[in-house]
Amino acid sequence: MATHARAPSGSFSLSPRGLGVLAAAAAAIAAAWTLGLPELSIVAAAAAAVVVVGAVQVLVRRVPVDLQRTARPSRLEVGEPCEIRLAVTNRSRRASPVIALADDVGRFGAARLLLAPIRPGGSTVATYSLPTDRRGLYQVGPLTMTLHDPFGTARRSRVDHARTSVVITPRTWTLAALPPAPGDEPDHGTHSLTTASTVDEEFATLRDYVPGDDIRRIHWRSSARRGSPVVRQFDVPWQHRTTVIVDLRADRHDDASFERLVSCVASLFELAARRAELIRLVTTEVTPNGFWPAAEVLEEQLDRLAVLAPSPSKVTPGQLLSWLARRSNAGGGRLVSCVGGLVETEQVALADAGRVSGLHMVVSTRGGRGGLAVPGAHLVEWDGTAGLDEVWNPVVLAASRGVSV
Repeated sequence: MATHARAPSGSFSLSPRGLGVLAAAAAAIAAAWTLGLPELSIVAAAAAAVVVVGAVQVLVRRVPVDLQRTARPSRLEVGEPCEIRLAVTNRSRRASPVIALADDVGRFGAARLLLAPIRPGGSTVATYSLPTDRRGLYQVGPLTMTLHDPFGTARRSRVDHARTSVVITPRTWTLAALPPAPGDEPDHGTHSLTTASTVDEEFATLRDYVPGDDIRRIHWRSSARRGSPVVRQFDVPWQHRTTVIVDLRADRHDDASFERLVSCVASLFELAARRAELIRLVTTEVTPNGFWPAAEVLEEQLDRLAVLAPSPSKVTPGQLLSWLARRSNAGGGRLVSCVGGLVETEQVALADAGRVSGLHMVVSTRGGRGGLAVPGAHLVEWDGTAGLDEVWNPVVLAASRGVSV
């Protein structure tokens, strides 16, 4: 939570009711003078007296409370509850009057509450719920405290300019882990092994020969010592790093598909952080950078995604991938392209450039409305009728088995 404070400011004014009463009093006096009815003058004087007494009462009493606002929590995910707590303390020697509170909550308007009288030196807490249906960075405040006279003809307001920041991050889904891709981790200096036998192999151990093994792998010296044939077991290094390409072009999304896009990217960061993997984010408006441990940058990236907006950029995902392919460390790894709608030429470019990766996933948040087809990639189409995990997990399972859905 971040709070930005300024000195409170106050003001006095007549309410619309008070102004109406004064206008009626003036009309009554004019009628009394014109029609010769002194009774109307008495009514006008009484009405004016009500306004004057109310104004004096409000001017004398002031707004005798101190207030502190907190958000619980101040950082949350879309759809989670958020409570704004207003702790109010009466610093005067008399019980406070009924005070109207109006807390500005940006695009949601203002939260309005009535504060009951508080005993001298006493405190109370008023709460209200902040809507959390949309991601974003919200500034709650300033807060206006207003005191009315008993007749509602005059009011005195005090504005507390302190603001409280609330960050609503995108919704995340618990996704199935991506299978690793062949190759070392050039940006991390590490690799992990699996018991496969293919190119780019590393020697792991010796094992007994079984029918069908390549005789070129027999280790003759060890076989002679043991008296039975043994073969060299080779393993291949695998990468656990992911490049995420994000198409932010405004003309490729509607509001709903863009929100799904942001939710997908947030879910991928959460997945990589949960598995302690490396990740790199590349968008159509941000210059690509290196890989980072996802767990270290998760909170920072979620905060950025909370305020992410569509871009007028004309850079395509295929152009980004071509740029990556020209880098010395761009090959291999896993690639997830998060896109909206793509024309046919962009789909072809995405397929060609995606061949530099060991595994290519394409997530379309337009839900297949454009007949998306990216050869060589595993396609996930998400139109929002089901959860992202429901459409993602079967495709990832098929990818781990080396087949396509």
